[in-house]
Amino acid sequence: MALTVSSIVGNVSGFIGNDRYNNLSPSMKEAVKQLIESLDGIDWSQPQDLVNIIETKVAEVSAATGVVESDIKAYFEE
Repeated sequence: MALTVSSIVGNVSGFIGNDRYNNLSPSMKEAVKQLIESLDGIDWSQPQDLVNIIETKVAEVSAATGVVESDIKAYFEE
C-alpha cells in the first residue's frame, strides 16, 4: 500500500467537513481540497523532501485558486 496523506493522517475529515471548513469562502474550500488531493497523489513510501514538496504544492494551489499561500498554510497550522 502506498503511503498517502489519507493513510498517514487516517482520514482528512479533520481538515474537510467540519464547521471551520464549512465557514470558509468557496475559493478557500477549493484550495484546501486541491491541496489535500494533490498531496494524496504522492507516493510517500519513497524518500523525499517533505517540506519542499508541501511548499511547492501550496504554491501551485495558490496560483490555481487565487488564494494567498499564507492563508492556505494558516488553515492547516491552526
